[in-house]
Amino acid sequence: MGLFDFLKVKKDGKKPAKGKPQVPSKGTATFSGHSFPVIEWNAKGFIIGNYDADLVVEGQRIKLEFHAWDDKKAVKGKADAIVTKITDDQKLAAAFELTYFTPVKR
Repeated sequence: MGLFDFLKVKKDGKKPAKGKPQVPSKGTATFSGHSFPVIEWNAKGFIIGNYDADLVVEGQRIKLEFHAWDDKKAVKGKADAIVTKITDDQKLAAAFELTYFTPVKR
């Protein structure tokens, strides 16, 4: 065992997964030809994860396809939103301006 091998192994002996970290998804948001998992959403806006692209900047208006669900409802459709925050931990928050959602069954 090498000097830094402990960094590559978890307690249970399995190596950590490579690639993007897994984010619990409550749907998908698609804009600029890329899809991102929805972490949280409500009638006012949403937060997506795994955002590692330089597609938009804070304050920019985006048009997106949105499909999301929670314990009570599921929606699908198009929306216009304003990007409110982009964080260093690969998250993007946006506020809805216009929504064209249709309720769907999960």
